[in-house]
Amino acid sequence: MKKLLVGFVLVMGMIVNLHSWDDYDDEDMSLSQIEKRDFENAQEKCKNGSSYGCYELGMHYELGSSAVKKDEAKAVELYLKSCRMGNTDEGLLQSMGSGTACVFAATAYKEGKGVEKDVEKAKSILKESCDSGNQKACYYLKNY
Repeated sequence: MKKLLVGFVLVMGMIVNLHSWDDYDDEDMSLSQIEKRDFENAQEKCKNGSSYGCYELGMHYELGSSAVKKDEAKAVELYLKSCRMGNTDEGLLQSMGSGTACVFAATAYKEGKGVEKDVEKAKSILKESCDSGNQKACYYLKNY
C-alpha cells in the first residue's frame, strides 16, 4: 500500500510542480528524458531550500528511475532533510511534502529500510515533527 501511495504522490507531485503545461513540451520527450528533467528539477529545488524539493528528490532515490539509481539510504537522508526544514513551500501538495517526508523517514527507521532499524529514532522523528505542528506525524506517533 505504501509503495502505491508513494508512487501516486510522486506522480502527483511532478504534475503539480510543473508551473504550467506550456512550460514543457512532453510530447517530444521520451520517458527517460522526462524522468531526467524531473530529477534535475527536484535537485535544484532541494539545493535552493525547498523542503518539497528535497522530499521529491527522496522519492526519486527511493523508487529509482532511468535518471537515478535506487538508493534507499539517500532517500532517507533527503526525507530527514525535508522533515527538518519544515514547510518552506506554498501550495497544498507542496506544503504536505515536509510532513510526509517525516513519516517516510520514520517508517524507514521503523522497518530498517535503507537504514539500521531503530524504532526509538522513528518515534523521535515523529515526536519532533508532531511538536512542530505536523498533524500527520502526530497521527502516526499515536499508532507506534
